[in-house]
Amino acid sequence: MIVSWLKTPKNIAMLLFFSLATLFICGLIFQNFIRIPWFETTRRKTLLYNGETVDLFQDKKLEQTFVANYPGLSQIDVLFKGDSATAGQRVNFHLKETCASKNDVFYSFTELPRTDNLAFHPFTFSPIDGSTGQTYCIVLEAPEAMPESAVKLQLSTGDLYPFGTLKSYNSKNHLTDSNNASLAPEIDNSNTLQHKIYLPVILRQPEPDEVIHPADIGFRLHYKGLPLPTARVFVTRLTANKPSVWGQPWFYGGLVAVYVVLLAGLFYLAQKTIRFDAEE
Repeated sequence: MIVSWLKTPKNIAMLLFFSLATLFICGLIFQNFIRIPWFETTRRKTLLYNGETVDLFQDKKLEQTFVANYPGLSQIDVLFKGDSATAGQRVNFHLKETCASKNDVFYSFTELPRTDNLAFHPFTFSPIDGSTGQTYCIVLEAPEAMPESAVKLQLSTGDLYPFGTLKSYNSKNHLTDSNNASLAPEIDNSNTLQHKIYLPVILRQPEPDEVIHPADIGFRLHYKGLPLPTARVFVTRLTANKPSVWGQPWFYGGLVAVYVVLLAGLFYLAQKTIRFDAEE
């Protein structure tokens, strides 16, 4: 069957074309010239984000930790709540390896567009090839905003992303009225303990301006990973915690091979049918 199919010059040319194309694509893959883009999200439906709202202004800030599941982390979309008062407000975006780190993996700032709905805003950077399984921290600030024009982030109802934690740090400046600062009672913190003792366990008390939320911000993680590392991670995640043959990589490789063979056979039968109809 194959020999008879190769007797036609047109079929020989098609075979040579697909062979050269396959070699070219494989060469690009092994030379790291091709990247596979895709994204994952905490939840696709923004209807699940109807919890409380966090306002960012002045020295308030927000921290959201997450785990990158694939190589080539290249973009993070953050969900903001639109408001006419927040249009044009500047938002500082920090990506850190840990929230306490002084150095940024990536830093950028942007001005929010005018919108009255929930909207994702992208922050794009060069792909991080070693991002697989790494924990990162998103830090958001809006230092130029005022309380009446605060940048708003809509939180989820409940912990939609169990692999990360959301913390916000309230501004110390707005805890007392700046016009009546002299009337505010002075608090002596000299004897304030930073730890509570529950023998035999010693626990650190949270900072007075630190709020840990049982929720998450909305965000989407975009990847542009190299094909081979991405395929290895994908196969590892696909076969994890599955019994028998369903936990073996060769099983899925066999399915792909069978699919390719059947697809080639389908095209061959279609071509034979068209040729037979043309001869009649």
